[in-house]
Amino acid sequence: MDPNHIEKALQLINLRRYDSAVSVLLKNLSETTGGYSYYLLAFSYLQLDDLPRTKRSIDLGLKKDPDYPELHGLLAQYYEEKGQPGKALKALETALELDPENGSLLAALTRLHLNNNRTNAAEKVLKTAFALYPNMAELFALKAYIHAARAEDKAAFNAVNKALQLEPNNETYLALRARLRLDVNPQEAEENAIAALKQDPTDEYSRSTLLEVYKNKNWLLRFFVGNSFNRYLIEWSVGRVILMILFWKGVLIWGGFAVLYLIVTWYGGVLYNSVIRLHQRYQLLLSKNDIHQSNYFLALNGTILVIALMLRFGIGPHEVMLSLLFLTIISLFIGISYFEIETQHGKTTFAGFCVLAGALLGIAFTGGSFTFIAVAIIVLLLYAFMFSLRVIAY
Repeated sequence: MDPNHIEKALQLINLRRYDSAVSVLLKNLSETTGGYSYYLLAFSYLQLDDLPRTKRSIDLGLKKDPDYPELHGLLAQYYEEKGQPGKALKALETALELDPENGSLLAALTRLHLNNNRTNAAEKVLKTAFALYPNMAELFALKAYIHAARAEDKAAFNAVNKALQLEPNNETYLALRARLRLDVNPQEAEENAIAALKQDPTDEYSRSTLLEVYKNKNWLLRFFVGNSFNRYLIEWSVGRVILMILFWKGVLIWGGFAVLYLIVTWYGGVLYNSVIRLHQRYQLLLSKNDIHQSNYFLALNGTILVIALMLRFGIGPHEVMLSLLFLTIISLFIGISYFEIETQHGKTTFAGFCVLAGALLGIAFTGGSFTFIAVAIIVLLLYAFMFSLRVIAY
């Protein structure tokens, strides 16, 4: 066991190397492990969007140390991610009963109220927090959010400036100031959004702000973002499922159009990302996942082009070339699901379905049975159905 594992894990977390932090913490778990190690483990899992392991780590930590307030605070964040604000509020109230003067927990409660449009409740908690911590930067940022919610732009701008005086390089505060300056001073908004993204390239709030700036400058960007490449998930509802059962023939027809629509919008969206990444100015608009998606897209399209040319000039057996082309196109469209899934758990589940479908297709091609091809397609459609209804974690 490494006696300095907590310090190492903290260093890795500060560098946003959450996978590495998890590895260090897991290697050093034992019967004597306290609540803080589980807090760091759960926090790292939460940053990795691995909600099942986040909850498991919190539960284990609370079993070891049920009166650890930060673990209850982290449980509140978990419930927020799950879209359960009532449970999040209860967890934060428990945390504050254990540590009533904890500034981070008071800030979290303020933020929870704000996220659920309870501005007056947020302001009340914020006053309590300011009385205890008059120079806490996060509280000034929350004050800015409250002013912004009430359309008090000047007061919001002054509050976020105070937060940045205390923490000049905080990407969250830079992103907030960029958003507040969007209509007043686009140049300043652009500079702040770029500064925030340099601090944290994964910050979607800064990226969306920067996109707004560029949309206003570039009519072509505004056209494509405003009029195309939108993707939607079907939300679960009993009524919708009943209608699908009653009108199953129509569902097959419209489902086919929906799949075609998804393919076209995905292909167009990734093509667009692959074009704008060539322009240095727009590279910050693309997330790490967008870049990976673009690399995959370009590699597969290059392969398709090579195979098509080989077919055109009769290089190699015709049947083999057609099979390769078919498999490459399938591989390209499998990326539609894979790159749209946000969690590692969802990606692993999808990979399992693909392996099963691939095995069935392999049996079909070697045995010549159409049944296996049909079953393979049904397996992937089953995944797509459960994915769209949010039955499978994505």
